[in-house]
Formats: sequence, structure tokens, C-alpha cells
Amino acid sequence: LKASATADTIRINEFLEQYQEFMDAGNLAYQTKLEQILHRLEKLPGSCNEYRSMKYAMLAISESVYGNIDFGDSLSLLALEQAEMLEDNKCKAEAYRARGNICLWRGELNKAQSYFEKSLSCSMQLGDSVAMIGPYFNLAHIMTSKGNLDSGFMYYDKTVQLCTKNEEFEYLADVKINLAKAYYRQERLSDAFLANIEAINILDSIGSKQRRLYPLHSLAVIYRDMGMDSLSTCYFKEIYVSSKVKRDYNLAASSSLDIGNYYLRRGSIDSAYKYINEADLLVQESGANQYKGSINIGFAKISLRRDEYDRAEVYFNRGLRIAKMNHDVETEIAAKIGLAKCYRRKGMDEEALELLLSANDLATASHSHENSCTACKMIAELYYAKGLYTEAAKHYMLFTEIYNAYLDPLLDENNRNLAFQTQLKEQAERNALLEKEAENSAQIVNSQIKRIRGQRIILIHSIALLVVGTILICQLVKSIAERKKINAQLKASNEEVRQVNMRLKSENEFKNRLFSIVSHDLRSPLTGLYSMLQVFSIQKNMSSEERQVLLDNLMESTEYALGLIDNLLGWTQKQMKNVKPEETAFDIKKVAQEIAKLNSAKIKVRKLAIVNSIPEAKICRGDVNIARLVLRNLLSNAIKFSPEDAAIEMNYEEGGGKAVISVKDMAGGVPPGLKDILDSDEEFISTSGKRNEKGNGLGLKLCRYFLMKSGNSLWFESRQGEGTTFYFTLDIG
Repeated sequence: LKASATADTIRINEFLEQYQEFMDAGNLAYQTKLEQILHRLEKLPGSCNEYRSMKYAMLAISESVYGNIDFGDSLSLLALEQAEMLEDNKCKAEAYRARGNICLWRGELNKAQSYFEKSLSCSMQLGDSVAMIGPYFNLAHIMTSKGNLDSGFMYYDKTVQLCTKNEEFEYLADVKINLAKAYYRQERLSDAFLANIEAINILDSIGSKQRRLYPLHSLAVIYRDMGMDSLSTCYFKEIYVSSKVKRDYNLAASSSLDIGNYYLRRGSIDSAYKYINEADLLVQESGANQYKGSINIGFAKISLRRDEYDRAEVYFNRGLRIAKMNHDVETEIAAKIGLAKCYRRKGMDEEALELLLSANDLATASHSHENSCTACKMIAELYYAKGLYTEAAKHYMLFTEIYNAYLDPLLDENNRNLAFQTQLKEQAERNALLEKEAENSAQIVNSQIKRIRGQRIILIHSIALLVVGTILICQLVKSIAERKKINAQLKASNEEVRQVNMRLKSENEFKNRLFSIVSHDLRSPLTGLYSMLQVFSIQKNMSSEERQVLLDNLMESTEYALGLIDNLLGWTQKQMKNVKPEETAFDIKKVAQEIAKLNSAKIKVRKLAIVNSIPEAKICRGDVNIARLVLRNLLSNAIKFSPEDAAIEMNYEEGGGKAVISVKDMAGGVPPGLKDILDSDEEFISTSGKRNEKGNGLGLKLCRYFLMKSGNSLWFESRQGEGTTFYFTLDIG
């Protein structure tokens, strides 16, 4: 029986691979494979209940993704029934996740959140970091959909960490796609654009062409909001066709809805109705509710364009009801603003005002600036009509502030340039008009002069010349002022470009010098290691003393190479601007003891003494890894330069609201000019220790950089022949 069950599971796995291939290709033969899989799953013995539950959950998610919501619902219930019967946390986690996905596709966000939280709890009990990725990801999506952006970004950060740790690149791409949507809700279009590009690059690297449609759809939305309607609509149409072929009805419905809204903005009512109606049919076929609210808003706007206000009111009410059920804040705001327009048409100003105030509160909370701007303007108009001028002025001011801060097209650099060029063209047209008017005036004057007697002809000509000269002088002065302004702007732009080029050149030279140092310093110990290992392999009859000397040399070379690699990795993180210190409370004496213990072998060989005078239970606050890095480098330098039988002291004091930790050695003092080199990002200094140990000059620079990044500092006091004391500060816990 056991052998038979194993053979069946192998066959089921083969069917599952074929089923997935057919689903991805849009081949209807997947239905036959699904029937074969379900038939074999039913025939498995009771010992395979865990396997059966996991496969039911997997199939439920696959079916829901491709629009078969009701069938996916049935499979998820079967998976949950098997899991609860087994009381197995692994099966429960997958079954709860499948149920959550079904509720998510149906727009039941509260139910979905409950199931994903249960799935996460089961995965945490198992300690399965891979299984935690799905619940974290879906909870992030739910929180951002509800407008709780802080919690949403927290869950996204957890998901990115787990995906990176476990190399789950498909999930990482999904995280980037949803992060782009969250950035879009905050109107951070550049961040959203970059997140979509990252998602596309990840999907390209793993060869997932079908999934590329989702970030492409988000890019199309961004292009639409940037005013590039033609380009965004081309994207939407391509995505619409591809997603219909792949039977991804949800994405097809979203794209069709976007195309319909594009035609609605252009006033092509029939085309708009065609695509919005197509989106409605696709949503009905897939069973997903998430776009129904937006579709009803689209139908309502079409009715408004056709002056069918009663029908528009019905659609707006239906869209509002669905949006509240799905916690779709954007659609709810649009529905309330649309209903307010209908009520104003009917003279129901009080009801309209109530809806607009509610819509403005929602728009402000969700950072929907365009909707907030529209609502404030309509509220101000209603208050003005009622004679409440103070309230009207208040909301007009709010409207102006939001418009100037977020919606004024002149805030965009390209639009500013375009506006400036337009202004110049308008000025040129005005000048031409003035010149034409001047010519007409001159002709009139000339015709009048011909009818006037001889003595008045000279006076009239003089006046005409004076007028024309004044106009020309004014125009010349104005033209010179505008030219000076343009030249000043060009000069400022050229200076910015020059500074950027100088900075890039400096950074490039700095990196070249760094890599030269690293390639030289890292090659030397590795060459030494190779040579000593050759000696070991050739000299078979080596004495124990000779062997010990070689082993000591191997340890020193290895230690140097590891130190160089640690510092190089730290510098790389610094250059990537991706270091995020994590604040914790820690006992600085214990950290110092830990670093001293790590260096105990070197201390013993060099006959040194470590005097740890840091008092007990001195709590500091900050990134403990930065404290370890600084103490490790300072103690390593002190050991490197101290003579035999010397003492190295570690002390603690408080001053200026900071903890000051010091490492003092009895060496010969630091080289002249070290302070200037320590403050520079373009120079390195490397000196040999008492036993000719080599350095690379990166350690102290990294210590100084990370301390400055966390608001602290590093300095030293040194006298030639007496020793050196290095100080650094930390926040007091």
C-alpha cells in the first residue's frame, strides 16, 4: 500500500506540472489534467492526508488566480477540512492562506486579513520563514488597500527581508509590484516607477513573461497620470489583449476599465461604454468583486455625460455600497463626489455638503490630493451659495494650497520649461501685435497729416516719431531684461552640470584608488597563503617548531585578509547608501569584553594586557554592530602597534549627554597628518605594525562614517613616543 501511494503521488506531481504549463499557456487541456489530479487525490489512502491537504490548497490558489473563484473556494474548504482533522500547523498555514486568497479576490478584506493572520501564526509556530512570506505579503496588500500605509510598509519590509534571505525572487517581484501601488497611492510617482522597473527586471531574470503584465500595467497608469494618455492607452490595449489570451480576467478587466476611462476623458462616450461594459462582463466571468465599484462609477460618469442624472445617481449609490464593502477608499471618494453633483442638480445642497465633507476627510486621510482639491472647491461653492462666506473662504484657501502644493503643473520641471517657452512665444506675439498696431497708428497719422496744413506737418511727424521711439525703447529694454534672465538661468544650469561632473570624476578616481589598494593588499596575503601551503605540501619532514612558525604566519595572513574583506564589505554598503542602523539598547562593557575575547589569541602571543575599566551595567543605545565595528578596529590597531608587555586600557565616561568610550595604547603615537586623512574621503593611509603587520587604511574611515551617520563622532589624542587614545561617542541608553 505504501509503495502504491508513493507511485500515485509521483504521478500526481507529474500531472501538476503539466496542469501548470497548460494554465500558463491558456490551454483548455488543463481542465482534463485537473480532473485526473482530483481523481487520484481522492483515491489516496488516509496516510496521505497531509499531502492531499497541501495539494488542495495549492490548486485552490491557482484556480482563484485564473478567475475560477467558486471552484477555488470549494478546494480551499477541502484543504482546511483535511488540515483541521490532522491538526498539522503546516497544512493549516497553507489552507488558511488559500482561504485568505479567495476572500481577497472577492473583496472581503476583513475576512482575508483574519485568515492570513492565522496562516502567519501557524508558520511562526513552525519557524518556517518561507511559509511566512505569503501571509506577510498579503497582509501588506490588505493594509495598504485599507489606507493603513504605515502597517502596510512594515509588512512589505518583512516580506522583502524574507524573500531576499530565502531567494524567493517571484515573491520579491510581487512585493515590488504592490509596493509600486502603495507608492502610487501616496502620489510618489518616481518611487512607483522605479519599483515597477525593479519588478520587471526580476521577472526577466527568472524568465516569467506572463507576470510582466502586472508591472507594465502599473507603468501604464503612471504614464496616464503624467498626461501621456496616448502612450498609456497603447500599453493598456496590449495588456488587455495578452491577459485575455492568458485567461487572466482580472487584469483584462482592469485594463479594459482604464481604456474606457481614457475615452470618457476624451468625450468618446460610445467607446467608453464599450470598454467599461467589457470590463463588467470580464468581472462577472471571473467572479471577482474588486473592480465592480470602479465599473459602476464609470457607468455613472457616462450617464452624467448623457444628462441621465437619475441613472447616474443609481450607479453612484451602487458603486458607493460596493466600495464600502471592499474598503476601496478611492472608489468611495469618487462615488461621494459624484453623488454630490447629482444632489446639487436636484437642489439637495445639505445632502451634497454632507457627502463632500465626508469625501474630503477620506481624501485627506488617504493623501488623495486630486479628489481633496475637487471636494474643497465644491464645498466652498456650496458655502458661498448659502452665504457662509467665512467657511467658503476657508475651503477656497484649502483648495488653493492643495492645488499649488500637489497639482500645479508648473511644479514639474519639464512643465516649467514648457511654460517658460510658451511665455516667450506669447510675449513675441504681443510684441508683433504692438508693432502692427503702431504701424496702423502711423498710417492713420500719415493720412491725417496729408489733410493738415504745412506748419502742423512737422509737429505731427515729431510726435509720431517720439511715440514709435518710446515703444521701441520699451521693447528693447524688456527684451534685454528677458535675455539676461535666460542667460542667468543657463549659467546656473551650466554650473550645476560642472559641479556634478567634478563630483563624478572625484568619486571615480576615489574608487579606482580604492580598488588598486584592495587588489594589492588582498593579493599579498593570498599569495603568502599559497606559498606557505606549498611548503606544507612539499616539506614532509618539517620539525614541529618550523610547522608552528608557518602556522602562525598562516593565521596572521588569514586574519589580515578577513579584516580587509570585512572593511571592504562595510565600505561597499556605505557607497550603496543602503545602510540602515537598527537601534537597540546594549551593555557596552559586555560588547568590549566580547571584542577583547575575540582578540585573546593575539593578545596572548604579543604578551599584552587588556584593562577593561568600563563600569558594569552601562547601557548605551544605537546599532550594536556599529559599536562592535568601532571597538574591533580600535582594539586591533592598539594590538598592532603596542610593544610587548604593554597594557591597553578601555575606559568609559559621560559628557554632553553622550557616553564617551576610549581605547588607549602605549605605542609610539600616530603618524603626522592622520587627522586630515581621516576626515578625507579621497585619501588612505596604511602603516605597518610592530611585527610588520599590514593595513589597508579602510578601518578608521568606516568607523568614522558609521558613527557620523548615527549622530556620533570619533577623534584621538596622541603624543609621539607616549601613545595614543582614541575616543568615540554613543547615545546613553
